[in-house]
Amino acid sequence: MRKFVRPMIAAVCLLGGVTSAHAEGVTVTVPHGDLDLTSADDVAVLQDRLRAAIRDACRVRGNRGLTAGMQDSACVADGMGRGLKIIAEHRERALEAAPD
Repeated sequence: MRKFVRPMIAAVCLLGGVTSAHAEGVTVTVPHGDLDLTSADDVAVLQDRLRAAIRDACRVRGNRGLTAGMQDSACVADGMGRGLKIIAEHRERALEAAPD
């Protein structure tokens, strides 16, 4: 199998007016040069990496409470939605480029 050579995937979480840190958006970069995106197992590994990176990036620092938890959840959901679309696009290109 041929590895799809793209060293990073970036996902953006944009939330308007939540907190100053989140209002500007959160960007995560997830390395995946070691993965074969034609493999469903490797795509699952990449999705797990993305989820961990987004959870860390979206965590509201300091103030913990219901509002902060809701902001975290909304940011993670938005980031995962965007990130999964990017992963799907990269996987599609990898499958198209793979030899039959």
